[in-house]
Amino acid sequence: MKRNRIPLLVGLLIAAGLGRVVAQSDAVVNWWVFAGGGAPSSGGAVTMNDTLGQPVIDLAQGGTVSLQAGYWVAAAGPTSLLGDVNADDLVDSTDSLIILSADVGIDTSQFCPMNCGDTNADGVVDSTDSLIILSYDVGMPVPFPVGQPGCPATITQPPGCTL
Repeated sequence: MKRNRIPLLVGLLIAAGLGRVVAQSDAVVNWWVFAGGGAPSSGGAVTMNDTLGQPVIDLAQGGTVSLQAGYWVAAAGPTSLLGDVNADDLVDSTDSLIILSADVGIDTSQFCPMNCGDTNADGVVDSTDSLIILSYDVGMPVPFPVGQPGCPATITQPPGCTL
């Protein structure tokens, strides 16, 4: 039984000795986490998919290369929920207001293209889609897959997107 303790004791002594050497030097230990994920990062002709031993989640840039460290995301970006035009992974009255604003020609270009706003699949984002989103937001049943992943690939953008 005592023989089994010897390797453990030796290992602890070595670890303690290494810790003392590092503590006495000017060594710097940068903050790192053992994590997985990260969005594809690119700069120039370089593209990188980071997975293990990445820095804490954040954007790192240098020269022409940037690295977005974090968790894996869909290749298309956000979850793309039907009705979520501001890409906050919620379908709510804010999305409805953005659609109404765009429908009357107010500049909403920061939320364009608005493909996820076509909740009734008629190929157009308009006040009808806004009403469907409001109904969904207050808990009324709607006959469309609002709040579910998947948005139309092509639609006619509202006037607020074409300014």
